[in-house]
This record gives sequence, C-alpha cells and structure tokens, in this order.
Amino acid sequence: MQTKPFSVRLSESLTKLVQGISAYEKKTPSDFIREAVEEKATQRNDYRSQLIPLIQSAETTLVGIREKLAKQANGYLQTQPSRPEISFMMMAWHKAYMQGSGYANPAYLLELLDITKELLKEALTNRLNVDYYYFHSCLGLNGSSLSPTNFNYDRAFSEIKHRTLCSCSISCGEMLTRPLEVLASHLDQFPESVISEIFTIARLKLLLPLVVRHVGPELSDQLISQDMDLLLPHRENFDIGDLSFGLVASPFALVVSGEHHCYAFSASSLMFLAFVAECESLLPPKEGQPITLELFRDNFHASIYEGTAVIHENTAYRLSLTEKQFIELRQHLTHIFANQKWKCLLDIFRNLKGDI
Repeated sequence: MQTKPFSVRLSESLTKLVQGISAYEKKTPSDFIREAVEEKATQRNDYRSQLIPLIQSAETTLVGIREKLAKQANGYLQTQPSRPEISFMMMAWHKAYMQGSGYANPAYLLELLDITKELLKEALTNRLNVDYYYFHSCLGLNGSSLSPTNFNYDRAFSEIKHRTLCSCSISCGEMLTRPLEVLASHLDQFPESVISEIFTIARLKLLLPLVVRHVGPELSDQLISQDMDLLLPHRENFDIGDLSFGLVASPFALVVSGEHHCYAFSASSLMFLAFVAECESLLPPKEGQPITLELFRDNFHASIYEGTAVIHENTAYRLSLTEKQFIELRQHLTHIFANQKWKCLLDIFRNLKGDI
C-alpha cells in the first residue's frame, strides 16, 4: 500500500493522550493515529473507544472493579463488572505476563486457557469475525493455517494445558494470553448470556491478582495489615530439624531462626511459598521419587537438587534444607493456609499486592 506524508497539529493534551496510549500498546504514535483514523472513517470497532478511558485511568478502573467484586461477595448481585471493565481485565491479564520472569502459577494460566477455549468455541458457533490463524499460532496449535472447523478445541486445549504444566513460565504465559488481549476489543460481539457464563464472578476474583500485578501500584505490607488486628490470625510456630519457623500475620512473613541466626522472608516470598504448597504438579507423582525443582520469580529462588533444597531472596541469606525437610515445610504451610483466617489473609495480599 502506497502512503503519503501527512502532517497534523494536535493540542498538548491530545498529544499526551496519543503518546500515552501508543506507548501502552507498544506502537508508534503515527501507527496509532493512522489506525484511529481508519476506524473512525469506516465506523469500525466503536466498542474499543469505550476502553480508552478505562486504560487511561487504570488505577481508578481497578478500584472500581475491586469494589464491584467485593459487593458481589456480600450479596449485591447487580454490581458485576461491565463488559468494558471485563475487556480491561483481559488486556491486563496479558500485560501482567509481559512483566518479570520466572515460574508462573499454573492455577491462573489454566483458568485463562479455559476462558480462551470457551471464547473461541463461542466465536466459531456465532460465526464471529476474529483472527483464528493468529490465535492458533499463539497457542501452538498444529495446522494453525487450516480452518478452525477442523479443530476439536476441547482436545487441543487439553494438550496445551499438559504442555503448560510441564513448563509454566511467565514468558510462556505471555504467548498464551495474547489471544485474550485481542479478543478484549471484540467482546461486544458476544451475546450477553455468553459473557455471563464465561466471565463468572468466581473467575474474575481468582484472576484479579494478575490485574493488580500489571496496574499497581504495589501497596506496602504494613499498609495492607493496618487496622486488621482483630481479624488477623495468631502466629503459627513449628520446628523442622534444629530450625524454628514462625508464620506471622503482621507483618506478613515467614520467620526462620536457628541457634545463632534469625531471618524473615518477605510477604512476596511467602506468597510464592504458599503457591509452592498449593501446586501439586511441582512434586513427583509417586511418593519416594526424587524431586528436582528450579523455581524463581522476581527476587525469590527455590531449588531442589540431589536431595538438597535451597531457598533464598536476593540477599546473602540462604535457607538450606534436605529434600525431606522441604516436603515437611510444604506440609506445614499447606495445613496452615487451609485455616480460613490464614487463607483469607493470603487472598487479601494477593489481591492488593498482585500475583502471577
């Protein structure tokens, strides 16, 4: 397509708006303006114009979504997030996987894959005009150039889930969630009954930490815990070998002490350890089989090799355990977080600090 140079003068406020949105979408300002003019000239995708204010005021949008989900939990059934707010969440889910590196919680990714599968099946049923070739390429489906009618999406996504559990990295999540960000701009094409069925309140609440991780800003541990004294669980203590462990609610941390040392793993590290305790797929399918793990995310690392486990943040402190002691630590954390108060506190931190 031949192009011709064309200059345009914009107000300072509109210039800042174009620069902000184009940076968010990782486009040049000229590409963004050209696409915007094409959409206006052809009256294409007016729905996307409803999303721009939500993206511009991402923190305010997040507060509104969080309040609606909280009211839903308290029985106010008429306060579910709007369709544009759900689209905003879909975009944020993908953006979250563009930040950082390391091991991703499969619970989030598997749920996102289920949503993607259900949207693609509905798009096919309702003959919606979406880019199946691109979606199939992102998802690694064989024969992605073929017609989508040749696919059994249930079987295909079962295989994708298996691959995801074998290598559940943040970079893998970035590729797998690309279809969701694109579909977010086309959510207006789906019937209301489909939206309600796919984007349940339980799902949106489960995936809220991903939105928080992208949007931020991250709240301090002290700010999250303040004014919660009457609701906080009591400290939980346990011993493993010659080490003493204490799970503390405020500040939310895991304190490790020995004969001549004491160290507190931060809330972010404790959240990651809680995920390790929850995730059955990280352990061998048969008891007694040796464990090999190499997990890291942000500033936290946990590894098991040849019977020795090492857990540490980006500090000089290293917690060294035997494989048996690591399993014992995991069992203690699983038991503690099964308690309703501790589970509630963990969910609060995930929803306010973000998780992935």
